[in-house]
Amino acid sequence: MQKFIEELNCGDAFEFEDKRFLVTSDFKKNGDRLCIDINSGNSRWLKPDCHIDHISLYTMDKDNNFTPIKENKSDAPPQAANIS
Repeated sequence: MQKFIEELNCGDAFEFEDKRFLVTSDFKKNGDRLCIDINSGNSRWLKPDCHIDHISLYTMDKDNNFTPIKENKSDAPPQAANIS
């Protein structure tokens, strides 16, 4: 899903220029956000108006069940409604 990097929260994952990053809590006065490349561990400052693809990261437990590392509202299963 296309977004601006300024719309993401700390710890969110995204894809930019065929690389995957995590957003940190560091930022500059001009709005630049410090991001960490997941593969290399290198940091990179990105402009707040960069177009990115928001992604989710998952881990797998010993029973091969996938669990999101950071749950997003869009990842959560729908809640059952009590109609009684």
